[in-house]
Amino acid sequence: PRSHAAVTAPDGLERVDQGAPAQGLALVVEDNRDVADVSSALLEQLGYRVVKAENASEALALLQRQTKFDLIFSDIVVPGPIDGIGLAQICRERYPDIPVLLTTGYSASAKDAVRQGVVVLQKPYDLEALRRNLREALESARARRRQTEPAG
Repeated sequence: PRSHAAVTAPDGLERVDQGAPAQGLALVVEDNRDVADVSSALLEQLGYRVVKAENASEALALLQRQTKFDLIFSDIVVPGPIDGIGLAQICRERYPDIPVLLTTGYSASAKDAVRQGVVVLQKPYDLEALRRNLREALESARARRRQTEPAG
């Protein structure tokens, strides 16, 4: 039977409005094209526009050209001399206002990143896990910013 009642999300999950204003521009760093496409689609559901890079070096080049990114979402294991943890460290130094969220399927890599204060999303993940970890990465970036702001 049809209902005229408003649709609500199950289990208290927030409903993602496809017409919601963008949350900003996200840089997705992932060498596996299929995984990058899925990650990008999930971020787009959360309101982000997405630019993709296949490795940390490409991501850093994009950041140099356009520092208007609002989020960096990177796999920890990416090809090249700089992994996701190294990318997060460089971004904290050069672009401290941009939150970084790392993802991995390897628990040892996740532990290394967490020890360094980086928020890590364990693979596989769904939209709600991504949303929760994004919130944590944004809050972590805000807290770091408050710590570095001059008092007064």
